[in-house]
Amino acid sequence: MRSNKGTAGIDGITVDNFVQHFKAVGDDLIETIRQGHYQPLPVRRVYIRKPDGGQRGLGIPTIFDRVIQ
Repeated sequence: MRSNKGTAGIDGITVDNFVQHFKAVGDDLIETIRQGHYQPLPVRRVYIRKPDGGQRGLGIPTIFDRVIQ
């Protein structure tokens, strides 16, 4: 994610902030996953221009959801 300059999802947490944020909520997140109650956040939708003038939709999941997947 860092090498391709991954952007933040709807939660606003960037790759640079991920480690610090994970230290704060990681234990609860892991327990939620183990219990089978984890629900991924909605995907952020952005549109990128295509050479023909159209647009292509691109879904950007949160950093947490990318790591979990």
